[in-house]
Formats: sequence, C-alpha cells, structure tokens
Amino acid sequence: MAMGAYALSVTEIRWPALAWPEIQWPAVNWAIVGFVVLVGGAVSAGAGIIVSRLS
Repeated sequence: MAMGAYALSVTEIRWPALAWPEIQWPAVNWAIVGFVVLVGGAVSAGAGIIVSRLS
C-alpha cells in the first residue's frame, strides 16, 4: 500500500474530471470586512442585552 501511494504521488497523472475549477474571487478589503463584523457583533450583543433587561 505504501508503494502504491508513493507511485501515485510521484507520477504526474492529470485527472480532468477531478480538477477543481479556478474561481476568480473579487478583491476584498479585509479591513472593512473586519470592521463591519466587529460593529455588527457589538450591535447584536447590545440588542440582546437590552432585550434581556426589558423582559
């Protein structure tokens, strides 16, 4: 089994049916994404605290 795994690892077999499609992702400004996630989490937590105090 080890020899078979080695043989598969050193051979350059191309599997066209198993090839992952290459997706062109858009450029993301991660600073803005992080800021939005942090602010959204704070707003969500604050709303939860306010609702729990009112009930």
